[in-house]
Amino acid sequence: MRIKSLHLKHIGVFDDNKIDFPESRSKDIADIYIFTGTNGSGKSTILFALASAFDSFTDKQEHKNNTSNFFYKRFKYFEKNKEHQYKSEVVIDFEKDASVKIYGCPICQGIHRETQNSKIKTYSTFILSQLPHQQEFEFVAFAYSGYRYVKSETINTIKIFDGNPLAQSLEFVKNRSEFSSVYSINQWILNNYSNEALLLKMGQVEESKKFASSLENFKKFVSDIIEKEIDFVVKLNPTRLYVKIDEEELEFDVLPDGLKSLISWIGDLMMVMDQLKWKDNTPIFERKFLLFLDEIEVHLHPVWQRKILPVIQKLFTNAQIFVSTHSPFIANSVDGAFIYELEYDKGRTEVKPPSESKTSNSISYTLKKVFGIDSEFGTSLENQLKQFYQLRDTILKKDTSVIDDFIDLKNELLQLDDLEVNNIIEFEVNQLFKITKLKELVE
Repeated sequence: MRIKSLHLKHIGVFDDNKIDFPESRSKDIADIYIFTGTNGSGKSTILFALASAFDSFTDKQEHKNNTSNFFYKRFKYFEKNKEHQYKSEVVIDFEKDASVKIYGCPICQGIHRETQNSKIKTYSTFILSQLPHQQEFEFVAFAYSGYRYVKSETINTIKIFDGNPLAQSLEFVKNRSEFSSVYSINQWILNNYSNEALLLKMGQVEESKKFASSLENFKKFVSDIIEKEIDFVVKLNPTRLYVKIDEEELEFDVLPDGLKSLISWIGDLMMVMDQLKWKDNTPIFERKFLLFLDEIEVHLHPVWQRKILPVIQKLFTNAQIFVSTHSPFIANSVDGAFIYELEYDKGRTEVKPPSESKTSNSISYTLKKVFGIDSEFGTSLENQLKQFYQLRDTILKKDTSVIDDFIDLKNELLQLDDLEVNNIIEFEVNQLFKITKLKELVE
């Protein structure tokens, strides 16, 4: 189910905005769409809207106020206009002419979904189903944020999975502890170790490889981002799981925040995909699915931020991935992603046509062109340089009354003894001297 476009009408800061999602030129990497903008510009709203296409909203004949859903709060109107159309609505268009409409209902003041697509209708029922593990899936959709929730815990040697693997799959901030029937990442890792060992003991070598492969894929995923080998160590009486990194064994509770965040959402993604029953034997990394990532750079060092999308893009070649971010290191970390700048002004946002990301662009270029940040230095120095340029321009207009102020500021900046700043000041002063011939500028 590939998403082609999103149309927002009176949703949050969006009055009437349509966003198209073109396919990548390359067929061997995931399609990635990156949303950037100031706080409050609607990045998360776009992700909520896209995820809502698959969520378990009530059908239009069941009038219920969905006040517990974050997305509900983005709807401005729960009424129809003069043409009897819903004033607040979201339309998500898919390939093969499938579409989903989410609208504000004037009867119950809630939100409902309309779609004629049977696959989407059926999928949304799985999210609340008690026995979804009996179903076979062609596609899935997941939502995550940089919020961390993985923790240390005492776990069972083996626990049969009897819950819904899609529970909370479209909630960006997950709390797995609310579901006693859904076990944790710790339990999933231990189950894989236990099942692998038991099958090997019984001589079922090929069957054991499935469990070994799941964990190896997970460890490689994280290792490729942090550029360090990672492993898991099981200790008994009581049974607990430890993370081994740089030869040090750590409980989940004391892991660095960035690593805890990565293990949380990547582990959850791998765990759920591992538990689902698929319609064919396509490897997990080659499956078609949708991934919505809201500011996953939270807690991550810039070095790790630069690694996330390249790893995802190459591993999940058939995925469609939507990302919101404040990080220039995320935005220019891959080639061929589509970057959408959200321009927010006086309570309204317009979405600019996408540009294509290029790793050849510098961070400075990305800061300026994508994030609208011209400053290259700290605020205090930027203010001094701004004053320096203003005084320079005044002198160029043949007003020599500010020369003393200019020289004092020049000397103050040179005393910072910073090579980059010195080069800027000396270049500007020499240029100014060549034009004005004022010797006092260079004395």
